[in-house]
Amino acid sequence: MKKTTANKEFIVLALFVFLAAALNMTKALQMDDTAYLEMAKAILRHPLHPLSQEINWGNTAEPIYDINQPLFIPAIYALLIKAFGESVLILHLFIALCGALATLLFYQLANHFEIRQPLFLTGLFVISPSFLPGQNLMVDIPLMAFWLAFFWALLSMENEERQKYLLAGFAVAIACLTKYTSLVLLPIFIFVILYRRHWSSLWSLGIPVTALGLWFWFNYFDFGAIHMLGRPRVYITMHMVSYRLITWIAGVGSVSPFALSFISLKRNDPVYRNVLLAAFASGVALSIYMILIGQTQFAVYWILFFIAGIFLNGFILLILVRNIKSAWKLGERNAVEQEMALGLWIAGTFAFIILFAPFIAVRHIFLIMPAILLIFGRHLSKHGMIVSREFMSFALTALLGLSLAVSDYYYADIYRDYAYKIRQRLPQSARIYQTGHWGWQWYSIHAGMIQYDTIKTSLQNGDYLVIPSYVAHQQISADLLPRLHEVQRLVIPAPYPTWIRTMYTNFALGGYYRFQFPESTPWRFSRAPFEFVIFQVRIGIT
Repeated sequence: MKKTTANKEFIVLALFVFLAAALNMTKALQMDDTAYLEMAKAILRHPLHPLSQEINWGNTAEPIYDINQPLFIPAIYALLIKAFGESVLILHLFIALCGALATLLFYQLANHFEIRQPLFLTGLFVISPSFLPGQNLMVDIPLMAFWLAFFWALLSMENEERQKYLLAGFAVAIACLTKYTSLVLLPIFIFVILYRRHWSSLWSLGIPVTALGLWFWFNYFDFGAIHMLGRPRVYITMHMVSYRLITWIAGVGSVSPFALSFISLKRNDPVYRNVLLAAFASGVALSIYMILIGQTQFAVYWILFFIAGIFLNGFILLILVRNIKSAWKLGERNAVEQEMALGLWIAGTFAFIILFAPFIAVRHIFLIMPAILLIFGRHLSKHGMIVSREFMSFALTALLGLSLAVSDYYYADIYRDYAYKIRQRLPQSARIYQTGHWGWQWYSIHAGMIQYDTIKTSLQNGDYLVIPSYVAHQQISADLLPRLHEVQRLVIPAPYPTWIRTMYTNFALGGYYRFQFPESTPWRFSRAPFEFVIFQVRIGIT
């Protein structure tokens, strides 16, 4: 019987992994994918000085050390490119393997936390709006695998198991070399060791410290400074923090339809009702504030997302505090440790993103989703599941996750497709320049276009310049503007899968990959067409 149950669970997990991989395997390059591939190519060209190489990821070509991510994943991409060439399919296969590892580790954590329905919880994790659309070739799925490896190794050990502390140490080290946000794992690592009084295991902290030390030494060798200290500075003000707090809370609500499973208005437990009333009151307060500041364009989205976020965050906090108090009173040290670790996971990540990240994106919120789901799952295990409510919760989460993933697939595909179409319809002998980054940058250059540099490019009479919509692009130099003559405007009606948009402005702000209160939401509905404007440089045109 147990073997049959295990086989069924394996089949369901495999279906989750297959679905996630299928939505990403043939997807066009999207967002920061191109930057990571350019870093990988720089590593292959100059393995001893990769950070000193230049790429154009703004208005002009600048050194890679100006980009605030370390190079562990680009180094893996470099190895794959060296072995298989510039095969996006092979690179997506690597992401699929990382996604499979993350899925398995989350499932193992759910079992360790003795959640009665671990497959239900794993499904909410994988087929979710924070997982499916954001796979791409960015570092977030591998990073999640490393984080979950750390928490699984740290929290699942029964005694002072040397091999699991070793694994936890390596997981933290690799995570820090993947994204500096992973520094938040170090205080959790220290807390758990000290709380357990495993003094002899403090040696495992030396693994990430040594890895970071070697990375810093390599930075000095490469370009004469510590890369991590060159992160863009975030100027902290009350206004900035309050707006980011709203952005974060609403962002959590925008990708968490599973919050529906918390709703219960039973008279014998008024906590549910009180949290819900507080969420609605917060929504009313936010709506009044948006009216007062004259920012009502996306008010409906912000208010609904904020209500959902306040409800979910408030309930998670209440559950966490209640569980810690209960475990402390009963003297259950292991339960206190687990609850504290989950709380630090959420609080540390939240604080780092709010105070140090240059912006907020769904991929940042994704980092705390396993902790939220584990707290959520333990609550359902204690209080029981209502089949109809949980079914609706799962269905809405999957629907939004699949809808955004398919939309983002079509969005990316438009820029892959039209990069080649536009180049083919223009004179083959002409020089065709393009503005714009993300996946469009990769495909347009591979189609034969030349990347525009605001400072260094000098367009000549007869040259063409292609400017796409809904893609972050370089500023056009002031002296060039009077010489640009629009020769064609391609208007592509929005495919119906893209009516729920992950990106919807032509700036580097506005959607799933970067959003900010009150200007832009994580996602929204839109039927606006996609456009490509083709200019030609002509002397005498004013």
